[in-house]
Amino acid sequence: MSNPAVLNLDGQFMIYSGEQYNLTLTAQNSAGTAEDLTGFIAKSQVRESYQASQVSLEFSASAGLGPNGVIALSATTAQTVALDATKQYVWDLKISSGSNTRPLARGTVKVQPRVTR
Repeated sequence: MSNPAVLNLDGQFMIYSGEQYNLTLTAQNSAGTAEDLTGFIAKSQVRESYQASQVSLEFSASAGLGPNGVIALSATTAQTVALDATKQYVWDLKISSGSNTRPLARGTVKVQPRVTR
């Protein structure tokens, strides 16, 4: 199993409370080209800690991943407004096909609170 890439969802990838969130990633193989993800499904969750049993946010992931390695994750405004901007969360992204499951990315999550409502 390969180690997942570290991608902290802050800065340009930060989640803004009460806004729809979209993140598009491209999985690459060891040669640096897009990985064929045909037949794989993606699952990605945000939790308050790695040990937390409760899921704080579950991203919707693009269905039917294909040969271009692209994975699209999204969260609704209702999901992002439910996150506490005073907390730092953790997240990861896994892909699976049959019994083959492996992590692709992981990191921390920061939430920017709303100003204009």
